[in-house]
Amino acid sequence: MASKMPCPTCKKQISMEADTCPKCGQPITAEDRVTAQKNTKLAQKGCLWIFGIFFAIAILGNIFGDDDAKKAETTATPAPVATAASTIKTFDYDFQTFLWRFNDFTAEANAHELTGPFNKETGEVKDTMQIMYSEAAILLLTFDKKRERVAEITMISAGAKGNTALDPVICMGGVIAAACPLLDADGRGQVLRDMGIITDSGAHLPEKASTIRGDVKFWAMTSKELGFWFGASPK
Repeated sequence: MASKMPCPTCKKQISMEADTCPKCGQPITAEDRVTAQKNTKLAQKGCLWIFGIFFAIAILGNIFGDDDAKKAETTATPAPVATAASTIKTFDYDFQTFLWRFNDFTAEANAHELTGPFNKETGEVKDTMQIMYSEAAILLLTFDKKRERVAEITMISAGAKGNTALDPVICMGGVIAAACPLLDADGRGQVLRDMGIITDSGAHLPEKASTIRGDVKFWAMTSKELGFWFGASPK
């Protein structure tokens, strides 16, 4: 039986041997298959990351807003998106803008910056970049090949414990800040609350969840095979 992998665009589980996604039509390249295999191996290292994220979310109230913000609705305007000529939907910014927004958030959270290395892999339709934030969190970015605009931002938990327990949560905040830079701390926290990641009774990693801010869709999924994934893509 063929191995499964998530479609790089719509996240539907498809066969590793598929040439295109049967749901959205996204071409599946050799680079996509290699990336999926790497991410699966990282996610299978252990389950301690679940408890680490639970702990981290519980103590990050100063980053994602206080309890009074749980019932507040954000009015911030999300970052606009554009559609590339190649039919791949993209955000309206390139990697350098993403990096600046992400690191601006880490400075606010008193966390270390995203410093690289930044190695881009070239595909037929899109390029990908895998960045190790720490042993506990990996960022995977896809770009429209022609215009070099960011098409999707994904954080993958790869084992949160000890000094790295906060890193997946920092990366989730950085993803939200990069995709919707006008959201404040309460607005970023509300995204996680709407997805059920932060609840009144504590932290929770949903099997599948999503929420929309303007033209940006935030999504998350958890599975034994793939671990915890959190990302943002144009709606």
